Amino acid sequence: MTLEFWSLLGDVRFFDSGHIPFNRAASRNLAVHEAERLGFSKLVVTDADCIPEGTAVRDAFFAADDSAVRLPYRSCRVLNHYGETLIELDFTCGGTYITTPKAWWAAGGQDERFTKWAPEDFAFSLAHQTLIGEMPRHDGVLLSLSHSKDPERAEHDGDPIVDLYRQYEAANGHPNLMKALCFPSS
Repeated sequence: MTLEFWSLLGDVRFFDSGHIPFNRAASRNLAVHEAERLGFSKLVVTDADCIPEGTAVRDAFFAADDSAVRLPYRSCRVLNHYGETLIELDFTCGGTYITTPKAWWAAGGQDERFTKWAPEDFAFSLAHQTLIGEMPRHDGVLLSLSHSKDPERAEHDGDPIVDLYRQYEAANGHPNLMKALCFPSS
């Protein structure tokens, strides 16, 4: 179902950075690098288990420019495998992004140190907010397909992934601290 939806927009490609366990941030960055290499000026970066409303994707895509990464939704509905709503969220900041390569990298790209099931989306949102501004949102609902909880999920203080996220929280609103996190070799 999701491949059919996305193929309506044109060229659909799947990216897996090859990390074990699967690294969402590295795979998303790989997609943006490849789009850049191929000369695409705009792209949709989405998780395989997410479907945003089509008109919101279209609106976000046409509005996309180098000034910001866009979210084609304002709320999220998590569905079970029967398509029934399990939960409705008024706020989420990942799953599907509409961007240009320049806007993606201006926000630091996604931090590939976030491995396992991690808060890479929230860290990216904080980096974007601090370095560029709030991510513009478009009217729509993101449908997210529920899946079993990853046993490798980063959830507890003391876990290096959680500690890294806490650094993003501390750097929120402080551009120099955020740049040091997002661009450590600069």
